[in-house]
Amino acid sequence: MKFLAAAILPTLVTGQSSFTLRVLHMNDHHAHLSEDTLSIKTQTLPPEITVNINKTAVPEVKLTIGGFPRLMTLLNDMEQKSTADAILKVHAGDVFSGTLFYTLFGGYADMQLMTPMCFDVMTLGNHDFDDGNANLETFLTNLTKATTDVCGSATKVASANVIPPADTVLASLLLPYVIKDYDGQEVAIIGLTTKDTANVASPDEGTQFLDEITALTATVTELEGKGINKIIAMTHVGYDVDMKAISSVKGVDVIIGAHSHTLLDKNLTDFIIENSYVPLNYHELGELLSVAGPYPTMSNNVCIVTAWCYAHVSIQ
Repeated sequence: MKFLAAAILPTLVTGQSSFTLRVLHMNDHHAHLSEDTLSIKTQTLPPEITVNINKTAVPEVKLTIGGFPRLMTLLNDMEQKSTADAILKVHAGDVFSGTLFYTLFGGYADMQLMTPMCFDVMTLGNHDFDDGNANLETFLTNLTKATTDVCGSATKVASANVIPPADTVLASLLLPYVIKDYDGQEVAIIGLTTKDTANVASPDEGTQFLDEITALTATVTELEGKGINKIIAMTHVGYDVDMKAISSVKGVDVIIGAHSHTLLDKNLTDFIIENSYVPLNYHELGELLSVAGPYPTMSNNVCIVTAWCYAHVSIQ
């Protein structure tokens, strides 16, 4: 039984209907670079679905799920088949901490596998500060150089509410936002990091984490002053905060969330059971996968998406 997943933001249509932007996003992979195994007790499945081996019911099935090799294959396929005018690829933070890949290599293995994915923009999660600023700086410096060499342009790093100490490597790499110009269509991506990072991680002394709403509001105002009216907030603050607070900031069109490891559901997922195709909706798995809401979630007329966690993102 195999499970393959990734998430796609619905096509963003600008004021000119002839321009569409497809956004591919992931978040919170926490050094889960190889595939994981998910066990499912068969009694949690809908009653019309049975799993038998040699006509004998089995109590448990295991799925291989996620992993960067799968995601890279899927990403390439999505790019090749996309009919959008442009593609934006983003990572919403928490690269670090979670497996021996990070314990042993401190982010270097993540950098190597993220490089060929050629993310346009990433933001920082709280766990990216778990080992201080120096380790994060090393990761970002290596990622910047590697993506410049492999992709032709560097993965940019954005967080509007993080203020590193002056004259540091992090200060030189971190931007409040990134503006992408697609044949005259300007789209801004604002990064945000949970202000709780100062208390739950180990950033260097002097690293400030400002209030997310205050920073976002000021940044949106700045961008609108530049004539930019297509704004994506890439937030590492959690699904509830996105729905209740971030979406209330006027001028934000789309929120790409992270931090809360939230699974959203839209379409059917393909489960292969004994070589038979079985369409199974996430909701039918009940509490097993803990679906929190629809993909996308709409709040205050803002489109909110997030891509679960551990590179176990869902095909939408």
